[in-house]
Parts: sequence; C-alpha cells; structure tokens
Amino acid sequence: MHNMYDGGLENKPHSVQIFRLAGLFIPILLISYGFLLQIGAIKTNHNIDSLGFIIISFWWLYVSIIQFVFPIKTKLDATMRLISYHLLAGSYLVYVSGIFSPITICWLLLILASYLLFSFNGFLMSYFGLIIVIMIDISSINNNNETILVNNMIVMLSILITSLAILSILQDQETSKKELLKSKAKELLEHDRIITIINNLSDAVISTDTDGFIKVYNAACLNLLDTNININGHYIDEILPLIDQNKNKIRMFEELKNSKTVTKRDDLKYVFNKDDEIRIEITHSPIRSSYNNIKKLGTNDGYILLYVI
Repeated sequence: MHNMYDGGLENKPHSVQIFRLAGLFIPILLISYGFLLQIGAIKTNHNIDSLGFIIISFWWLYVSIIQFVFPIKTKLDATMRLISYHLLAGSYLVYVSGIFSPITICWLLLILASYLLFSFNGFLMSYFGLIIVIMIDISSINNNNETILVNNMIVMLSILITSLAILSILQDQETSKKELLKSKAKELLEHDRIITIINNLSDAVISTDTDGFIKVYNAACLNLLDTNININGHYIDEILPLIDQNKNKIRMFEELKNSKTVTKRDDLKYVFNKDDEIRIEITHSPIRSSYNNIKKLGTNDGYILLYVI
C-alpha cells in the first residue's frame, strides 16, 4: 500500500503492517465479545440476533485471514476490502453489540484506514457509513426508545470529534516531517555546493568539527601535505604538525579554539619529517551557523583553515 494512492498521509511499510495485524486480531476480539454477549456474561439491553452473529463471525474470520495473507496490490482491491470491513462492522453493531458499546470505538480504525488510502474523501465516506448504521439501529431496533436515540447521537458525535482530533494531529506531524525533509534536502544541496567550491579552490582548505576532527578538505590540501590518503575523520594536529620560528610545537586545535574571528598566522612551518620543513601561511576562523548568530549563542559549529605556501 505504500505510496500507491493519493492518501491523506504517506503510507509506510510499518504502518501497513500495523493495519494488517489490526485487521487480523480485532475481528477475533469482536467475535469473543459477541460470544460473551450471547451467553449473558456481559449484560446488554440490545437484542442479539444469534444467527446473524454466527454469519457475521464467519465472514469476519474469512475476510481477516484473506487481508492478512494477501497484501493489497491495487486501488480496487483496497476499496473492496474497506467496503467489506465497513459492511461487517455495521452489521455487527446493528445485530450483535449495538451502537452504544465499547466495540464502536473500533470504527475509528476504519476512518483512519479510509483516510490513509483515500484522503479526506475516505474520511467522509467512512463517517457517513457510521451515520447510516446508527440510523438503521435507531429505526429498526427500538423506534421509540429515547435513551437509545440519545446514546447513539453521543456515540456519533464522539467518534466525529475523536477522529478529527486524531487526523489533525497526524496531518500536523506529517507536515512537520515533510518540512524537516525539505530542510535536510536544502541543507544537503548547500553542502554539495560548498564542497564543489572548495574542491575548485587553488588554495588548500580544511574544515573540522568542534573537536578538531577533519570533515571537509580539498585536493589542494592533499597536494600540500604530499599525500593521497583519506584524511577525513583524522585529528587536525595529527595531519598538520606545525612549529613556529623558534621551533616550538604549535597545536593547531588550541589555536582554533582560542580564535574568535578570522586569524592569520604567517610565522609557521609545516613539518614533513625531522629534516624537511616548509613555511606556510594559515588563515583560520570559527564557523558559526545563522541560527547561532541569530540566537547569539556564542558557540561554534566547527573551524575552517585556508593555508598557502
């Protein structure tokens, strides 16, 4: 069912599996509840049709097994199954449990399934089906009982309010999820653009995270370091051993942490080995996201270094 129809929410394999399991086990619950009504273990003022209960129970089991064993493949298939469940649920409420029973809450699942598959039109059709069932129950079961009339109206309004609340929450979550995915896609695009720009720079560039581990670098960086290994994830001081003019060892990460703005050092040497050094000029700066700047958090999202011989 995932993404096959223009449903109200995005159908995912996990959600589909939940509905398949619910379609298998809820009929068993309904049959058990109906049996307890039959033997008088649960008291009710509703007149129970024994033959109707047996027929409905048979078709409940048949449809539930079919829908569990054979997943939905087409829109027509989904429509026919939903119609079957609505007819069985309506017959059960009229001939077995009555509208004013805890079992009626299961109609919410039918409303949700209809909405997931057919959007708001599905919701309207499912709820309209419930109204028809309630009208049948009022007219055919007890035409003159005001209590049943009031109870059924309460059930109808309760199902409406509850279903609308659930669907509103789900729709809001789905909207938030889509906005998050859109934001991530935009962020990924911007990241790719930055990588493209960095890779086309003639100067060597390295970007690290807040702990000094390399996240981004370009080809010019590898050329200057005279290596072709993947330095992503390596510690900056491990990859870039430096000394100053007095031969003192410079810890680049400490320099990065202490910098508040763009800083330039032209008194450093890169140490290839004990006997091979090369003078380099390094410009480095903390990276601050627009969110940190707006909120004035004073925190960094990492550091960027640009160095030339």
